[in-house]
Amino acid sequence: MTFAAAVWILTSAAAATAAPSYPDAKTLLDSIAQLDKSDPGSPAALEGRLEYIDLVLSTATGEDCQRRLDEAQSQLDTVAADPSFAVLVPAALARQADVEYRIHTARADCGSDPAKRSSELHQALAAAQSAVGLYRDALDYQSMVALQFSIASTQRLLGNDDAAVAELRAALDLDREYGFREDAEDNYALLAQWTGKASEADALKDFPSRTATLKFAWSICNAQVAVEVNYARVVEGRVLRYRGHTAFKRTYREGLFNSWQVAQEPGQVSFDFTDWPQDIGVLNELGALLQRSLAEFPDFDVNKEGEFVRTRDTDHLGERLTRQTRALVAQHAPTEPHPTRLQSALVHDMRLVFNSEAIQERAAERHGFETEAWVGATLEQGVWYKMSAPLAMPGAFPASLAQDVEFAFTHQVPCKASSTDRSCVELVLRATPQADVVSDVVEAMDAHYKVKTHYWSSTYMRIVTDPNTLLIRVRDVRQHWHTAFDGVDGPGGIQNESERLVVTSDY
Repeated sequence: MTFAAAVWILTSAAAATAAPSYPDAKTLLDSIAQLDKSDPGSPAALEGRLEYIDLVLSTATGEDCQRRLDEAQSQLDTVAADPSFAVLVPAALARQADVEYRIHTARADCGSDPAKRSSELHQALAAAQSAVGLYRDALDYQSMVALQFSIASTQRLLGNDDAAVAELRAALDLDREYGFREDAEDNYALLAQWTGKASEADALKDFPSRTATLKFAWSICNAQVAVEVNYARVVEGRVLRYRGHTAFKRTYREGLFNSWQVAQEPGQVSFDFTDWPQDIGVLNELGALLQRSLAEFPDFDVNKEGEFVRTRDTDHLGERLTRQTRALVAQHAPTEPHPTRLQSALVHDMRLVFNSEAIQERAAERHGFETEAWVGATLEQGVWYKMSAPLAMPGAFPASLAQDVEFAFTHQVPCKASSTDRSCVELVLRATPQADVVSDVVEAMDAHYKVKTHYWSSTYMRIVTDPNTLLIRVRDVRQHWHTAFDGVDGPGGIQNESERLVVTSDY
């Protein structure tokens, strides 16, 4: 079955954020406490604390407001101090800056001391300015625009009317770039009010309405491909980070019957760290993950419609990757490893990770999200579509899960970093495993490891492609995952990890 045949388009709808529905404070705190006991280090507990901060901020009014805001700040400090926060929670730093903005803004309204109010507003302004860039980096463009508006409104509160107008115009520029028409309607009306010029709202008449029609039209060409992987893992209260990169040449050539053959020339893999894990189970996982992310690029064939056909010579590729990974692990293995039973079980069998079938499945998935899923599609800017598709489990697990995926054509971008011509399109995808599939995986892990298992993962993906050819320019995949085994101490007990893989192709 082709990737396109495996994808089921469900529906489409303009992105919207529902108003939060809060339980009472005691119920929420009880739930967080229970999560801390039943699944320590879980993303659900971190999200619960962020939800509790929202609840506190929504009730921080009257004479009690400063105490309530102190409580919100204390909860935020607790969340931010947890090393799992930045590793597990997508857009963690942006959300932290967003909450800091809201706390400072609320403090400015809580009391009558003019000097304190001015200080709090200036701190709110700095937090909002930080959040704009962080949300952009996290691919959350709606929140980015909302915080850009917050900058304008804070400048207005500070009495900086000219700066407020300039920042509101900057928000409108973002509205136009990302196609947020409803937001622009409100902002143009406010701009007319702030400037006293009713004609300001007339600019809405030429608000852009964009669509992207993507067609498969490869040509004979070569590409220089750069690959970078950043892996993070929480170990004993600190975050260990590992970075590797490689570069290689890729060729696109015509095959029989108008098919296409894609071939890669292996490149040299290098690492930007020296502090290798001293736990043998973690070291095996890291070695498999780094080699798979950096070196596993098989040759493959595509038919004239752009559909994945097969990989070529994956047996030899798998054998080479197995040898290289084992050599890498042996080179950095601790002198006297003493793995526990569970850690021994977690040592990945490289033949399983790098067998021919697994390599072909991952190659089909990569081509599917880079090219095949988009052939002939017409996407409206800013509309979030939904589909279901198989996606490899994060980390070195040699398995795929059915996932719910939402995706959108976000904006037009240059095809090359050095260019100003916005002829490529950016697609953003967000994927989460389906609940029933996760339940099946957890049951299987329970049976295999003989302990209660907890699992969660999240995937964000950024695709930059030429809509006229579907030659991929950037694939930026960000994955976060949590695995925990009840009653197991040490590195194998709780695994909070993330990976960011960026593949850039220059033709």
